[in-house]
Amino acid sequence: MISSLIAAIGVVNAASVHEVPETAMVAYQAKSNQEEVLLNILKKHWQVAQQLNLVRASPYALLRGGFGDKHFIVEIFTCVTRVFLEC
Repeated sequence: MISSLIAAIGVVNAASVHEVPETAMVAYQAKSNQEEVLLNILKKHWQVAQQLNLVRASPYALLRGGFGDKHFIVEIFTCVTRVFLEC
């Protein structure tokens, strides 16, 4: 479902060892009129990732921005291991 809502995804990884917590920044560009739907999916995804102990509670940020008529969402979070990001 997410692939039908977003136009592009980018991930920046900070650590290089599997056992070390890793902070990620993921940028999403929502398709036209789908930004709120995508935000709701990301909020639910965050809740599930916490319940499964895949991420640390903080730091976490879900940010919105844009340039002209292009809007994007940036999510910053820390995984307990890099393995979560490689899935």
